[in-house]
Amino acid sequence: MPDATELAKLLVSLLCPALPFLMKIGEKVAEGVSTDAVKALGKSSWDKAKNVWAKLSPQVEQKGAAQEAVTNVIQRPDEISQFALISQIRDILEGNPELTQELLKLMQEKDSEHERAVDQSVNLQSGGVSIRGDLHNTGTFVGRDQHNAGNK
Repeated sequence: MPDATELAKLLVSLLCPALPFLMKIGEKVAEGVSTDAVKALGKSSWDKAKNVWAKLSPQVEQKGAAQEAVTNVIQRPDEISQFALISQIRDILEGNPELTQELLKLMQEKDSEHERAVDQSVNLQSGGVSIRGDLHNTGTFVGRDQHNAGNK
């Protein structure tokens, strides 16, 4: 079971791309926010982010520093802003074990559209590109110079 810091990191990684949409819904500014969010994030990620935020946001609203951290992440979603938000969420989780358990359950639920989590990443490296699909399907493209170096 992850500790409060690890869970806070997972929550922030889920919430960061969704926060601009979640805050618009909270302000009831725009119709069609959900449609835009689904297009940008995917249905299952959007649904999970909404569920997590519904549980977490009341605690965030009670803590000025946490509200400020959310605003900063929306305005500038860099590592520094994200670390500040992770710290604030960690503090909230450490003070509320019931909320921590509820959020942990939400994060462990499988996506309805996918049977497993998929890590889609592309790593550019000197002389090659590594493309990962998931734990069972990993492939590496090796550039010509690197391949020929092995044949000399």
